[in-house]
Amino acid sequence: MIKIRLFVLMGVFVIPAMLASSAIGQDVYCETAMSQLKEASSQYKNSRREERKAFQNWDQYYKELHSFTYEATDQPLAVSAEKCKQGDGLGKAFCKGAIQKYDEISAKEAAAKVELDAAKAKTAEARHSYNYLVNQADEQGCNKKK
Repeated sequence: MIKIRLFVLMGVFVIPAMLASSAIGQDVYCETAMSQLKEASSQYKNSRREERKAFQNWDQYYKELHSFTYEATDQPLAVSAEKCKQGDGLGKAFCKGAIQKYDEISAKEAAAKVELDAAKAKTAEARHSYNYLVNQADEQGCNKKK
């Protein structure tokens, strides 16, 4: 009988102490998780901003090559340069200028495309990291609105 009372008495004090200790540990974990989430969110936003800048840079060159008309023609520079390379251009001087301009802009466009692809990859990685941390916090029962 004494053993049962002692066991019940220990249960009354020990279990709440263990639960309180667990809650404190959970709070510390959640505080850390929320801090990591905030940092990951910031990194993702910065990556998106950099990706937008890289896209605008690439888009500028792409439009110069494919969207805007070149000189007095009603065709984009890429079409004019291609025609010149095939011998269907508007003359020797025109073709020399069109091909030179095309080569200059296409080199910049290619470099901008590499930069854009790298920015997209960085953004995807940042988004993946953020999603992972959100899932971890949710699994641990952390409230994202803290």
